[in-house]
Amino acid sequence: MRDIKRIKPFMNKLAKEWEKYPDLRFVQFVNFLFSEAEYDSFFYEEADILKLIDDKLKMSDKYNKIIDSVYDLDYDGLTIHELEKVELSIQNELDDVRKSLKYKRLDDVLKSLKYKRLDEFQKKKE
Repeated sequence: MRDIKRIKPFMNKLAKEWEKYPDLRFVQFVNFLFSEAEYDSFFYEEADILKLIDDKLKMSDKYNKIIDSVYDLDYDGLTIHELEKVELSIQNELDDVRKSLKYKRLDDVLKSLKYKRLDEFQKKKE
C-alpha cells in the first residue's frame, strides 16, 4: 500500500495554488495544469504533479507580469522605430514563456502592437 501521509501535503499545495485562481473551477484548474503535460496525467506521481504545478504557475506568473507591463506602457507619441523596439523586446522576453505555454492573449498583444505600428506608419505617410 502506498504511503497515506503523502496525500495531505499534496492536497494542501494543490489548494494553495488553486486559491490563486478563484475564478477557475477545479477541473478547469487541473486542465490548465495538464494542458501541455509531457504525458498522460494518469501516470503522474504526486511529486511530478507538484513540480508541474510549480513550473506551470511560475511561467504563468511571469507571462502575466510581462503582459501587464505591456498594457501599462504609454504608446502615444512613440515613433515607428520605438514601437518596433517594444515589440521585439516583448517577443524576446516571452520566448521561454511561449515555449512552455500557449496563450492566445500573447498573440493578440503582439498583433495589436503591429497594428499600432502600421497606424503610426500611415500617419507619417500622410
